[in-house]
Amino acid sequence: MLLQEEEWKKLNTQEKIDLLQTVAYIEVNRLELPNVLNVGVFVLQEGTQGRYLDETHMIYIDLEHIERDMASEVISTLLHEVYHSWQWRLVDAYKGKNIQDSKLYNKAATYVKEFTDYENGTEEIITYYIQQCEIDARKYARSAVTDYYLEVKKYIKNQEM
Repeated sequence: MLLQEEEWKKLNTQEKIDLLQTVAYIEVNRLELPNVLNVGVFVLQEGTQGRYLDETHMIYIDLEHIERDMASEVISTLLHEVYHSWQWRLVDAYKGKNIQDSKLYNKAATYVKEFTDYENGTEEIITYYIQQCEIDARKYARSAVTDYYLEVKKYIKNQEM
């Protein structure tokens, strides 16, 4: 399985991007996103491992991150950015309905405020790190990485039988 560390290390950059794109397609279905997410590689500012652009539904993963880091770390970055797309869809739903006071949309109201005045951490990293949208995306990524590795383990076990 290509998500296993020993297999990941053997992949070239394009093969890693292709694998990340596959994970992104799976996540679009898993989160029922109405848009396709495209994955690309870019040299991002130092300290930035991934970036999501909602206008184009593009996820950029830092080139050095892909080439240097473990599969689980890169997948976590990808899933973190995928979750931002889901957050934007929640914001779109929130803005399109007259139920802003509903408890269902409390997170959306927070995301609206944060995305309007988004703190990318260039001035102070803590302002980026404590935003609810970033906290939630990190939490989702941690959980989803665990799910992926459990599925890989299950798949390998079934192949051995």
